[in-house]
Amino acid sequence: PWAPFRSTKAAIKLHTLLNLRGNIPSFIHISDGKWHDVNVLASAEPPVTIENPRQVSAYDYPPLYGCASPLFSRASLFRDADAAHLFVSGTASIVGHRSVHPGDPVAQTHETLVNIAIVVAEANRLAGRAQIARHGLPVESVRYLRADLCREDLLVEIEADAPVANSANGL
Repeated sequence: PWAPFRSTKAAIKLHTLLNLRGNIPSFIHISDGKWHDVNVLASAEPPVTIENPRQVSAYDYPPLYGCASPLFSRASLFRDADAAHLFVSGTASIVGHRSVHPGDPVAQTHETLVNIAIVVAEANRLAGRAQIARHGLPVESVRYLRADLCREDLLVEIEADAPVANSANGL
């Protein structure tokens, strides 16, 4: 199974960190059942929210997408004294606020990867000395899930996370 837990069972966990000032998720992360919540939620500092300069912030979406704008940031950068980690929210083939490449999953995947690269670059700009490496993903770390997406014309959505390398403390 894609979500190993025990020899005869599979499990997933949905980790959600709420921004208590706005009562909205800072991020949502799906992991296998063995990943401990403390790995995600033990940060002493609130996350740094990252937006994609190529996209309209979800907070500012026009009414075209519903009576209320969705409430999420494109990514969250968690830092503490020993480590840092970037969590990229579900990212799709959106430029500005519009879906692009309808009906073409290959082009949507490419556009989505461009958006993730821009979010990573923005996180690197905000992180100062810390650098988020861009790596190809080993096949065993990729998880596929078939589900409805937030818009009918979107066929691909990718979530990602990455440890942050910090030259000051070897992370």
